[in-house]
Amino acid sequence: PIPYKENQLYGVKRIDGKILCPPIFSVAHKFVEGMALVGYNDKMCYLNENLEIAIPFVTRRGEDFSEGLALIGREYINKKGECIIKPDHHIENLKSFSGGEVHCEYNWCEPHRDNDDYVLTKRICGFE
Repeated sequence: PIPYKENQLYGVKRIDGKILCPPIFSVAHKFVEGMALVGYNDKMCYLNENLEIAIPFVTRRGEDFSEGLALIGREYINKKGECIIKPDHHIENLKSFSGGEVHCEYNWCEPHRDNDDYVLTKRICGFE
């Protein structure tokens, strides 16, 4: 399934053009690792390829799945919606995993000190 846009809303269709879901979503990401992030009524959730809500949640910020995890707010969840990694509150600029790592920053919260480059790895977090 792939998302399509019509009248400022998104739906889902097959590659051959057959509509699977009419345009009802305010946001619709492409399917990655069998899941797609969509927005409906100011809430976000993940749909599986059967267009069933696989992971419901209420945050407005989420990322696509990458290497089995998705960043929701400041937590990494698995495909069951379980929080797998919750980084320290000093770690900033979180992104999706790539090659088992996330390049981010560590904020020391000290005047006149720059943030340090930081690498968060799935191995260190116990996910691999």
